[in-house]
Amino acid sequence: MNQLKYYGLPTALALLASVYIMSVLFNFETLEFISRGFIFPLFVVLYFIQAKEKNTFFAGFLIFYSLSEIVNVFDSRNLPVYYYFCNVMSVLAYFSLAIYLLTRMSLSVLLQRFKLFVLVLFICNTYILYVLNNMVLADAAVQIWTPNFYLEFFYNLSILVVLSLALLSYLYHDSKEDLLLFLGTLCIVFSEMIHVASLYILDTYMLSVLYAILFTAGLGLVYGYITSKMNTYYRILF
Repeated sequence: MNQLKYYGLPTALALLASVYIMSVLFNFETLEFISRGFIFPLFVVLYFIQAKEKNTFFAGFLIFYSLSEIVNVFDSRNLPVYYYFCNVMSVLAYFSLAIYLLTRMSLSVLLQRFKLFVLVLFICNTYILYVLNNMVLADAAVQIWTPNFYLEFFYNLSILVVLSLALLSYLYHDSKEDLLLFLGTLCIVFSEMIHVASLYILDTYMLSVLYAILFTAGLGLVYGYITSKMNTYYRILF
């Protein structure tokens, strides 16, 4: 059992990530969706098998994102129900992660120490959200004040909130674990922005490859964060 926990799951994750990258590089779309679809569920298994103290909101992030990824595997006909379900699950996943980050910080201390920084982040995020929404509205299929628009708006909002809170959490705690989570979040959020650009502006091979690399790097850093908090076995890395 210990061999499975310490070597089996990490090896399976590494293999799936490698298959995902290779399938993107060589345009094997079916293999790309399948391999990616089962990476996050393995994170859930890893978390619940190894974590001694489980956090409801972090577990929610992993579970909601896993549901989105698994259902996306079966979306071969691009049905609207799959689109709505996957996006709602992704939004719930990011907001669960945001709540997890918030519960680890004192709001009064945060505002006292980083008041100006929070203001700058708010202004930057407002502008980025405006740009992302304009990218989405550039698609004739998405009209303002429609369910699709609201869904894309909350999706973009959630990734920006998570990125900002991950940065603030690192500054607040100043720990290597929080640095891993911030860098992992940064990679995943930038991969999502590239994905938005490929969907609504220009879909190119290079964007797909960059998206896959950033997404996989983000998963690797999140894996490092998870394992560093589970037990002392992995702390030799730090």
